[in-house]
Amino acid sequence: MAVAEFLDLFRWVRPYRGRFLAAILVSMVSMSFGLAFPWLAGRLIDAALPSLEPIAPGAWMPGVDTVALVLVGTLAAQAALTFFSSYSFNHVGESSVVALRKAVYARLIALPMRFFSEHRVGE
Repeated sequence: MAVAEFLDLFRWVRPYRGRFLAAILVSMVSMSFGLAFPWLAGRLIDAALPSLEPIAPGAWMPGVDTVALVLVGTLAAQAALTFFSSYSFNHVGESSVVALRKAVYARLIALPMRFFSEHRVGE
């Protein structure tokens, strides 16, 4: 499939572009929360096992409970954002397929009867 043909499929998404762009944005924010997980897990370990190294001034060094709550909060936010993103992408995709099917059906109905007598099914 050529790139032009692939991009032509986006005309079926055009009526839902607001929701599609919102889903992309929410997906990127959700991925950002996913990137925060390893950093927060490291902070959780640092809070649980304090080291003997000096702490840099102004560094965020909360207790274990605080880090755990922030970690759970980020996971909950990521779950909610991922749900919205998945739901929106599915809605846009299914609505686009419905519009495409209606257009194909309208085109088939508009063809003359001669077309159906001269072509086999699936041609």
